[in-house]
Amino acid sequence: MANLTKINRDELVEFLNTKPKEQTANWALIGVGITDKSTDYNAEKTEEKWIIHRNKNVTVDSYGLTSGVEQTCYKGDEVFEFIDNIRYRLLTGSDAETSLLEIDKYSVDEAGSTPKYRARLWTVSIEIGSNGGDSAKINYTINYTGDPTFGTVTFANGKPTFAEETKEETGN
Repeated sequence: MANLTKINRDELVEFLNTKPKEQTANWALIGVGITDKSTDYNAEKTEEKWIIHRNKNVTVDSYGLTSGVEQTCYKGDEVFEFIDNIRYRLLTGSDAETSLLEIDKYSVDEAGSTPKYRARLWTVSIEIGSNGGDSAKINYTINYTGDPTFGTVTFANGKPTFAEETKEETGN
């Protein structure tokens, strides 16, 4: 058990593209006003019990990722303002879609002059759940759509730049 390093929550970083209709992504850090956020993987499985076995065979077929978020509303936070526009305008379909950049800052390649972090780029849709309550909060679900693009991220002036994995990196 030597060489164990605890991973801190701030090393699991996510950015939301708050300008999905523009040519260049505008990555805004997800986290202002959010005290807890996790991703549910919602595995779909096939279960089959053969007559020659006492126990089932279980195969994982796919995942349906979602993140439920409760966010205290802060005017000026780009993520809140993007989500609030979806709420206010009752946007649906492709108008409620954007990109999410998920970065594992604990998984870093420091070879070369700039650190590269393992990352996945997702298309997501935003589903509004509720707004208001005793304090100004908005509840929403981030629905991950399809398969991610795998790659790495580098940072310049706090902003991420995503690079897709090459065939050599994936082994395919």
